[in-house]
Amino acid sequence: MDVTSLGGVPLSLRALYDLVGAGGLVTQDRPLAIALRPEVAPIVTPGPGPGGALGELVLHGYRATIRTTDDNEVFLERVLDGRTGVGLELVDGGLSFTFDPPAAGDLHVTITQNPNHLPEALVTGMFGQVTAQVFASVQDVLPSFPLPGFAGMGLAPVEIGRVASGFVLFADLVPAAA
Repeated sequence: MDVTSLGGVPLSLRALYDLVGAGGLVTQDRPLAIALRPEVAPIVTPGPGPGGALGELVLHGYRATIRTTDDNEVFLERVLDGRTGVGLELVDGGLSFTFDPPAAGDLHVTITQNPNHLPEALVTGMFGQVTAQVFASVQDVLPSFPLPGFAGMGLAPVEIGRVASGFVLFADLVPAAA
């Protein structure tokens, strides 16, 4: 997935620096995109998630490359490893995944490319500010999956929960929608 805006605002060099109060350092604003590429599939573990979340999602080797979109130059690249809470919610008659932003101690980041030699404290501040918005962007693009019907009946969800290591949807059977 490529993130080109955060909170409805186009992502640019100045916008990124403005998040950490350093926007005045930018003399030439440039459009940016954050390319998110998992190198290892995320894993939903059998245990509960942090902070009371329904489940735990473990990410390893999740590459976040910030590029300028006008010339495709790498501005910064980081690899993320960590864990976060995951849940399910009913959206438009289907189930969708929800993600919590990882807590500071649950997200470990390694800088793999820093051609502009940005100070690590500045890089950490920038990513700390955008982490929640980036996770929300990922959540927004994942499709929901439809609820099945049974013998001509539909499902009316009552509760989404956890039993042992699995997610469970408790639902009432209702006449199918026409």
